[in-house]
Amino acid sequence: MQNGSILKKNLNAAASLLLGNALIAISVLLFIRPTGIILGGSTGIGLSLSHYFGLNPVWGIAVANGLFLLLGTLAKGKTLFIGSVASSILYPLILALAERLPVSWPLVQDLFLAAVMGAALMGCGVGLIVRSGGASGGTDNLALAIGHWTHLPVAPLLILCDVLVLLPQAFFSSFEQILYGIVFSVMTSFTLNRVMILGQSQLQLFVISENNQRIRQKLLHELNMGLTMLQVETGIRGTRQEAILAVIHPRALYQVTEMIHAEDPRAFISIVQVKEVRGQGFTFAREQYRPAELQSTQAG
Repeated sequence: MQNGSILKKNLNAAASLLLGNALIAISVLLFIRPTGIILGGSTGIGLSLSHYFGLNPVWGIAVANGLFLLLGTLAKGKTLFIGSVASSILYPLILALAERLPVSWPLVQDLFLAAVMGAALMGCGVGLIVRSGGASGGTDNLALAIGHWTHLPVAPLLILCDVLVLLPQAFFSSFEQILYGIVFSVMTSFTLNRVMILGQSQLQLFVISENNQRIRQKLLHELNMGLTMLQVETGIRGTRQEAILAVIHPRALYQVTEMIHAEDPRAFISIVQVKEVRGQGFTFAREQYRPAELQSTQAG
């Protein structure tokens, strides 16, 4: 059973890596290159080399990825190599194959539409790669290597690397293309963050009520939800009582809040969105047993 689970996990990771790199390649091929929107990373380097030296962008991207992968591996070791090598090879390979498709360029003339569609595909692609445990490679490896050798924080180094990649493109791009390049970067980051938490985002409920025990029973037995009971002290009266902490799916919010208000219209409810939930009942199957206290309560 465990071997089957590991195999399934590895197959899902491989599929995510392949699909993620395919989406990045399609984004560049259909929306970025034809419209001239400036771009960071190894793709931006490939576009600059293509303009200044007539080199096929695919080869420029492959060389840049290989060089940065080597630097990152020397700095951080084989762990980074394993995480990045797949994307460093797959991305330029898929891009080269996609170039052979019988498609007329460009598909869209509007720069804003190209920026939006390109960012959506790029963000989804990078998000799938990162969620699968891989890395997008490129200038990320360069920033990690510089940070390792200089002991500087990686975040500003990533921005600096992208700025250095964008600058050469600014000299052969229009002001409009530069602005849309900024729009593209912002929307890519937004899409990436949404994909990273896709399917994992949940709602955390904190409930204080005089009818906590009845609410507890209904959450456990009628709605089949897990929860935790906390000991709290009210601020004004200074009385001690129990509060309910539960994590629920957003679709269940209306049903849960209606049930709570039916039991206690004055119940205090705090709702917070959490980006990821792991553990019993979420990423692991809920155990099929009930505590003795609940069993006796249910029997009575």
